[in-house]
Amino acid sequence: MNENNLNEATNTSQTINLGYGYLWWLNGKSSYHLPQSQLQFNGSLIPTAPADMFMALGKYDQKIYIIPSKKMVVIRTGDAANPNNPTFTLSDFDEILWQKISALYQ
Repeated sequence: MNENNLNEATNTSQTINLGYGYLWWLNGKSSYHLPQSQLQFNGSLIPTAPADMFMALGKYDQKIYIIPSKKMVVIRTGDAANPNNPTFTLSDFDEILWQKISALYQ
């Protein structure tokens, strides 16, 4: 992927959901809508994660997090973190993961 396409994909692609680019979810925005929801939430997708992080959300909590400022990629595979709600959305796993990773960079 060339740099211009990457920049477009990892920046807000429309005004309805500031937390979404082209197929990537964007952290560090002032608000966002989750998949399959019309509700708007204020603040970052994952407040404890770096603001420049972008991520792919997959079925059953499969995720790819990319953090350019840390030159880091984190991939989460496996069973749904919350089997009672196996959706394409965020879970407690995200906040706990980024609290622990952020502690390593303090």
